[in-house]
Amino acid sequence: MKTRNRPALNVGISSIIVIFAILCLVIFAALSLTSASADYRLTEKLKEHTDEYYSACSAAEDLLDEIDRRLADAHAKTADGGEDVQTAYFGRVISSLSELSGLSGLEITEAYDTVTVHFSTPISAEQSLEVALTVLCPQEPGDRFYRVDSWKAAATGEWQPDDTLNLFDGNFQ
Repeated sequence: MKTRNRPALNVGISSIIVIFAILCLVIFAALSLTSASADYRLTEKLKEHTDEYYSACSAAEDLLDEIDRRLADAHAKTADGGEDVQTAYFGRVISSLSELSGLSGLEITEAYDTVTVHFSTPISAEQSLEVALTVLCPQEPGDRFYRVDSWKAAATGEWQPDDTLNLFDGNFQ
């Protein structure tokens, strides 16, 4: 009678498969934890930036409310006089907003028949909210006093590239 030699791996192959499966699960769990942690940090940065942006928007809206109030006052005073309405209105607007420009950093630009107002509100150390308005002379009741030409976040500093990685620059030496 011949004796059969049984392979020694029959008993241990299921153990190896279980160990491999557990090892895969541990690796995937570690990768998931790392990814979740990175997502959380990114979400916190985004939340902080969003809070800063909307705080700057709120400050800009407050200044815009004051500008609107001054434009309405200038229009009410101009409507009473018998002079050239548009010229008198823009004259009152410039003098009224000039008082405000010392307090809030408004820049008033006057062209032939157009008055533009520029101001910025800081968002963070690297960004500011820049607003540009064109003052309008209302002709009918209910017309607008201004048109918002620009409402944008802009970089306040100069961009500094990250040179810490030694990347290929195209020179073979």
